[in-house]
Amino acid sequence: MKTATSSLWPGLRPRGANGRENQISAAWLEKVTTRPLVMHAMLFGGAVHVDVLRSPRINLNNPVRLFHKVQTMRLLKEELKNPNVSDPDELILAILTLGASEVETMMNNMRLKTRSPFNSPLSSSQWLDVYGSMAHIKEHTLAMRSLVDRQGGLEKIRLEGLAEVLELQVLTFLTLPTRCRLI
Repeated sequence: MKTATSSLWPGLRPRGANGRENQISAAWLEKVTTRPLVMHAMLFGGAVHVDVLRSPRINLNNPVRLFHKVQTMRLLKEELKNPNVSDPDELILAILTLGASEVETMMNNMRLKTRSPFNSPLSSSQWLDVYGSMAHIKEHTLAMRSLVDRQGGLEKIRLEGLAEVLELQVLTFLTLPTRCRLI
């Protein structure tokens, strides 16, 4: 609990303990509170994280997770009908969240954790074992690439921190074993 309150959670608050604004958290929180698409996408991603924390008993039929996933997909479909009206950063963020939160694909690739002195203590650091077990959905990856290209590249993304998260996503994908890649 001490680690969560001192290391993890402070980065999620719009203002830090020193009173200064966390620009990434503030920008993303604004999107969550003003845009239903982003709100449902983030709630879906959060529900997946809660399910993973409950492992090894992940409930694939979690009604809260499924509700937010369906709402995200429905709103995304509506927004994609009018791409000139939609903010491309919001679309990229929603698709990224859908693609990075496919717990169904992770279940096929995760290995049972057996205690051994030869297991690296860092294998679960920053959830490397979780994100490293997720297969990427080809359509999500292609859609993100298309939206980024349409915008003019990563340097044209305006949402604070989103370009860096996309770069991390690419690195994560490149480090996946070939059996986990869908592209």
